[in-house]
Amino acid sequence: MNYDFKKILYQVNQYYEKGLMCVPSCKNKKHPLIEWKNLEKENIKLTIKSFEDHYYNSPGIAILTGKRSNGLIVIDIDNKNDNSGSNSISKWIKDKGPFPDTFKVRTPNNGIHLYFYADGSYNTRTGVLKGVDIRAEGGLVIAPPTRLDSKPYTIEKDIPIAKANESVLKLLNYEKNIPYERVSDTQKIKEGDRTTYLVSVIGQQKFKGNKLSKECIKDLIRNINTKECIPPLSENELENEVFPAINNLKTYERKEQPKKVSLISMNDIKTKAIEWLIPGWIPKGKITLIGADGGTGKTFLWCHIVACLSAGKPCFFEDPTDFEINPRKPMRFLIFSSEDELEEVLAERLISNGANMNNILSMPYTDPNFEYMKFNSDILKNTILEHMPDGCIFDPLQSFLPPNVNMGYRNQMRDALNPLVVLGTETGTTMFIIMHTNKMSDRSGRGRFADSSDIFDIARSAFLLGKTKNGTLYLDHAKNNYAPLNKTVLYTLEDHVPKFLGSTEKKDWDFVHERTFTKSSPARDGAKEIILETLQKNGKMKIKDLEIVLTEYGVSKTTGRRARTELEKEKIVSIVHIGNGKKLGIENYIELAPSEESL
Repeated sequence: MNYDFKKILYQVNQYYEKGLMCVPSCKNKKHPLIEWKNLEKENIKLTIKSFEDHYYNSPGIAILTGKRSNGLIVIDIDNKNDNSGSNSISKWIKDKGPFPDTFKVRTPNNGIHLYFYADGSYNTRTGVLKGVDIRAEGGLVIAPPTRLDSKPYTIEKDIPIAKANESVLKLLNYEKNIPYERVSDTQKIKEGDRTTYLVSVIGQQKFKGNKLSKECIKDLIRNINTKECIPPLSENELENEVFPAINNLKTYERKEQPKKVSLISMNDIKTKAIEWLIPGWIPKGKITLIGADGGTGKTFLWCHIVACLSAGKPCFFEDPTDFEINPRKPMRFLIFSSEDELEEVLAERLISNGANMNNILSMPYTDPNFEYMKFNSDILKNTILEHMPDGCIFDPLQSFLPPNVNMGYRNQMRDALNPLVVLGTETGTTMFIIMHTNKMSDRSGRGRFADSSDIFDIARSAFLLGKTKNGTLYLDHAKNNYAPLNKTVLYTLEDHVPKFLGSTEKKDWDFVHERTFTKSSPARDGAKEIILETLQKNGKMKIKDLEIVLTEYGVSKTTGRRARTELEKEKIVSIVHIGNGKKLGIENYIELAPSEESL
């Protein structure tokens, strides 16, 4: 073990003795080497191993701030350019009183970190004063003896960490008076319009001109959400659906308009057939939307699609007989997701669905370059041109919109998505955009995709996911520009893998409204037809799963049972009992009876 790494491990143990939680940081970067946001305080000693595991990466030390380090608060004073941070703190101390003497670190850029313990919960915020940030809950600081470009972090005052006094607490609670322009002065914002409203507030503020930090903007939006939205969005909904718009607060400039354009004669155009990624379901080289309410399994679905296509297998909603006639070759995919971690979530779900992991590339959202992956960015275009994937996942939509785009504005969404349309046409890459649906029950299809109908219009195929009133999952083929729509598929999830149950004429609108079809429930003969059609596609299945399918068709349990009994008496179906009644219990299955010719 080299000497520098010995110093790192020694210092890590010193920090642990102070009750501070450490994780390894990337060489010459202020980013952790491991996933750290969900680490629990009880895992302190376990992270020692993470340093040893990354020995060859020459790790530095990052200390987690907040409750996981016994309420650690770090005042981060930036003096890189003009000593602005120290000047701000000097003025604060003059007005509010001195800070207690405490553990002090000098940064490579002549900045200062002042460590304090504080009771209560405080948010990490930037720009609290000019050149002064607060590292608290959900944050971290790089610590000595880490080096950045050969310049070290050094301990300038090695004394116990002091408890925050009144002057420090006032700084932690200090907020600027930030005005904002209301979008609606006449009514509260109700469910269905809340996301659009809050995103539009972000778009209307001249945040860049006011030089407000992201945390200040978030605090502002939280305040508006609490006061004006009924009910307020949850913190998770704000993080996933609203706050990504903050990353887009840069100047959105149009290119200079050309003075002359070239036209081509339609006589020179050669027609060609539509190419399909999944025949009849998803066209190749176009945009496909997958939308759903939270908690209905968007990630499970797209992971299944990616896994099956990467391994050359049929998806659960495809007709297996078609696949036998036209088998597919394994395909390549790129995944860009700011929703889920690669290690904890996505890899497990892809593997569970039988993915060929060699055909799938991704970029973790912790990568510093992830924020530049916008629909109109050169880095995204160059990445797709370099790897030429068959498909590319963007989850969720908001994370990849170009700067300063408001999802509620049609002209902006067209401009934002047009580069993706062109890129798909040029490369043949099918672009999957994952997004949340709104909860407006009076809208169907096009109106259910959150915020902008233009997103739906520019896509060539679209899917809506949801749950029936009985809890069964459904996949509604809501749009297909090149072929008739397929029936809505009913399915369950078993160990992260979608399992086909049946199909129905019902659409998302019907399920959302939980309304009964105007036609009467199928009588016994109709139920028999449904049973036979389901078994022909599914093969042998559990009777309880078949009952779910019949229920979604409006067949009562009594009618379904009588139809099943008649088919068994006619020797068209067979009932199979599997299991040990004493230990494992008995599962009842139903299957098509073998024909006399096959016996």
